[in-house]
Amino acid sequence: MSNVQEKVSKFMAVKYGYLPGRAKQLKSFATVMFNFSQYLGSNKYYSDLLNRRIALVSLDVDLLALRAEKLRTDAEGMYALVTVAILAKKKPELDVKSVAAFQRELDAAWIEARRVHALLIELMGDIKKEYAQTR
Repeated sequence: MSNVQEKVSKFMAVKYGYLPGRAKQLKSFATVMFNFSQYLGSNKYYSDLLNRRIALVSLDVDLLALRAEKLRTDAEGMYALVTVAILAKKKPELDVKSVAAFQRELDAAWIEARRVHALLIELMGDIKKEYAQTR
């Protein structure tokens, strides 16, 4: 991590209680779930009920992926503003309320990500049960 990156991360953590990597982590998590749901959706050899559940959870994953990308983009915008200010040796002009609103939105997205992940785990268990019953 460069000196500027360290300063930006420290500023964001101290001033706003935000670590810049959280939105990237959410995006990565959502991408893994997106890829997995696409894999499940491409295999239409499950029962009709499971195929419908796969379609529904895939929509949840799609929405989460879109939301995560927006949050990642917003986070990069804030990071860029702070970076420019630090390089220019000026005080970053981020509104505390807007950063707090962003963090609430990010926290809500993480809760949604965990919910969708749990649905995928449950769905995989049901797929395994269905296969065990057809043997």
